[in-house]
Amino acid sequence: VEAVANVVGQSELTTGLLLCVGMALYVHGREGRPLSLGRQIAIGACYAGAMLFKEHGIVLVALVVVAEMTVVRDPRPLWTRLVEMRPFVLALTALALAYLWARSVVLPGNLTGFHPFVPFQGLHLSAANRILTMIGVAPVWGRLFLWPAHLSSEYSPPAINIAQGMSITQLPGLLLMIGVVGLAFALRKRLPAASFGLGWLIVAMSPVSNIVVPAGFLIAERTLLFPSVGVMIFIGALVPLVYDWLSAHRVQYAVAVAVAVAALLAAGTWRSAMRQRVWHDDDVLFKTAVKDAPDSYRAHFMLGAWYMQNKRMRDGEAEYRRAMQLFPFDPFMAFSFAENYRQW
Repeated sequence: VEAVANVVGQSELTTGLLLCVGMALYVHGREGRPLSLGRQIAIGACYAGAMLFKEHGIVLVALVVVAEMTVVRDPRPLWTRLVEMRPFVLALTALALAYLWARSVVLPGNLTGFHPFVPFQGLHLSAANRILTMIGVAPVWGRLFLWPAHLSSEYSPPAINIAQGMSITQLPGLLLMIGVVGLAFALRKRLPAASFGLGWLIVAMSPVSNIVVPAGFLIAERTLLFPSVGVMIFIGALVPLVYDWLSAHRVQYAVAVAVAVAALLAAGTWRSAMRQRVWHDDDVLFKTAVKDAPDSYRAHFMLGAWYMQNKRMRDGEAEYRRAMQLFPFDPFMAFSFAENYRQW
């Protein structure tokens, strides 16, 4: 919902659409034959457009490699195919380098497009602890991909634990991540489409996971839209297996499953429609964030700033103090609190 209802977040929609179109052109264009020049130009145009809408569009080159490893039907070795595709891959790489150069000119010192998460800076968190933190977050990603009943515009400490070394709490996330990577490799021959979906998920998550490069957030629901395409490809690839199993059993089982799936889709659609209202305006959004994530300090921080902006100083102070009680390591929060009083 965040990628739809929030105007700024809608860049995720366009980037995802352009990358999906580009990959569809690629996969269908490689059905037992080399990629035509027209398709190469169209894919390049999709690639350039996707990067201009959102920096994580840069992952298309990696998705091409994943497709070659899984769903592209070509009996030749992967390396042989990549050598044949060298001009096309080099052209895409040139587009990516041109984009990075242009971005560095517009935003000096911000090549990746992301600012590190402020609490990570305040705690002087090492790269290892940043990665351990995100390993602990992985089960939340899984829930949002497969059962997003509870949504929030804020995910921050102490609701999300910041790692200070290895901990048993990171084990579920570690097992989940190892399982996804292992399953992607294990299914390459038997269920290539499922393997492709998991590979898509891994590649699409890399720039927004806070693992490969530092990001300015722990979790942002809008950034999960494009990776969710891979999850849905994986689920779709399992449908024939489920259908075959149902076919071997009584017919009413199939009917029951169809009714359950229809009900689930209807419930999800209704939930999404109702969630749109949260993004009606700042007042609704910030108040709802505190209800959705009462233990996230940023939810209280943003509501406090909103109250003070609207001259509700007493309410604003209460929210600021609650935020600082939850997490006193964000220097921008203390500065914002003081600055509001200075202006008053």
